[in-house]
Amino acid sequence: MEQAYSLAALTEFFIFALVPIIFLVLAYVNIDKFLCEHWSSVRFHFFLNLNQLSRVIIWHRNKITWLREAQA
Repeated sequence: MEQAYSLAALTEFFIFALVPIIFLVLAYVNIDKFLCEHWSSVRFHFFLNLNQLSRVIIWHRNKITWLREAQA
């Protein structure tokens, strides 16, 4: 019984711990390779998206302020 339990625990460890780690390592290697090849366009798109995100945050903050002022 203990042997079957340890085999189940070992299988669970391989499925839920090592497989995602392997996928993360492979993804990191591929992302690193991609960034090395296309760094300037990735950097441009990243900062463009960051700029859009900051605009959306400011718009929502202003909208909340307008709603609070309208309720007061």
